[in-house]
Amino acid sequence: MRKFLIAFCLLLVSFTARAQTVVITSAGFATWPATAPAGWPANLIWPPTGSTSPNTARTLTISNADFINILTWTAASNLATLCPTTPPCTVTGAQLLSDWLQMSVVVGTKQAVQQFFTPVVVPPVPPNIQ
Repeated sequence: MRKFLIAFCLLLVSFTARAQTVVITSAGFATWPATAPAGWPANLIWPPTGSTSPNTARTLTISNADFINILTWTAASNLATLCPTTPPCTVTGAQLLSDWLQMSVVVGTKQAVQQFFTPVVVPPVPPNIQ
């Protein structure tokens, strides 16, 4: 396990030595609907200004140290998927980056959205016993 962690850290250092930006791109989505969707905040104008569709690219600046921390968290949190066989396993920086986007951005956001749209169940009022 120790050899695996050393190799993994070296892999991260070599992969992220030049990393300073993360670019997230969306493509292939339909144009915005004509009316705001359910749950859209009333104080924000619909559709979002400056585009006719959600297809865009966003570049985020991130430090090497933060990027290494993100990929380390990804590897530790999703080891079973990254290494389905008996460790040690070899992973690439691209695998870690893809896994981070899938696990954190896609799955995490879908869970948050589901929670946002799930009505809160109000507990019944307890009986008043006198």
